[in-house]
Amino acid sequence: IIVIGGTMESGSETADMFLFNVTSNSWWKKPSMQHARSGHGCSLNTRPTSHSTEVNEIIVTGGASGGQATSSTESFDWSTGTWTTFADLPFNMVNHAQLDLGSPRLYGGNISGSERKLIIQYTNTNWILANVTIPSDLQFHHVTKYPANLAGC
Repeated sequence: IIVIGGTMESGSETADMFLFNVTSNSWWKKPSMQHARSGHGCSLNTRPTSHSTEVNEIIVTGGASGGQATSSTESFDWSTGTWTTFADLPFNMVNHAQLDLGSPRLYGGNISGSERKLIIQYTNTNWILANVTIPSDLQFHHVTKYPANLAGC
């Protein structure tokens, strides 16, 4: 279990990251993000590379930083233990859901002060709008993967 960022009791955002070790039943502090944020998306991504083994990384997108929605993104590389800047979103986005199905996708959220039903996906170097949307304008929601056989696919 990984916990990244959020809003502290004081109301300010945090950049902290913690890993829960289920074997020892204890929390371990990991390197903090470059930017404190809450209301952000995050997902685990396994990215193939052309010259080495695949990269396992956490992609964190948007959210609020300093009380304002942001388009910034960053990634955490498990092999190096470092955070780096990732491709900015096309607009400031907060309270969206995120899932990785081979590449990160963002679902809904608050864009320019309104709930939106957009899906934004990452393609090699930048973020683009998907050719499909979620059923209604949403924010503060969650998404999850499910086995195809449960949906009759």
